[in-house]
Amino acid sequence: KYLSVLGKPGPYAIRSKPTIQRWLAMREIPSLLLTNENPDEELFEEHVLRAPATAFVPQYAMVAGLLPFEELKSLSTDSKILLQAELDVTEAGTVGVRINSAQDTRIWIDSQRLKSQTENEIELSKGIHKLTLLIDLSNRNDPGVQAEFFKPAGSKASFTVVGGK
Repeated sequence: KYLSVLGKPGPYAIRSKPTIQRWLAMREIPSLLLTNENPDEELFEEHVLRAPATAFVPQYAMVAGLLPFEELKSLSTDSKILLQAELDVTEAGTVGVRINSAQDTRIWIDSQRLKSQTENEIELSKGIHKLTLLIDLSNRNDPGVQAEFFKPAGSKASFTVVGGK
């Protein structure tokens, strides 16, 4: 059945939105994130943004961009999961990020904490930027997380979501 519906309208349609397909799930969440609602930016950079590649496990979303929570539960610490994705900004400007549900979710772009809401906009310089989500799975009823980047009206930003290995 999968091959017969691949590319057709529905959950297996070809993506038209820049959703995040490759996430990196942190194997062990630093205690500073579990105990502190607003960790210091320098500590966040040191323990999360500059963590070695071996601290993360790649996780791949389904075709429509949903990353199921069921597959992440084995990687959770105290029922929390830390996910990271990358965005390559080729022209600076305002970039938006939209998340299907921000319930029990802390959101950062690089080391800047964003509001825990489904849509945020942030000014980004040229280069690679990291989106980090810390999600508490204990009260979540939705099937997974889906995030996409978008270009707000009037923005001069140009970007691509980093995929790959």
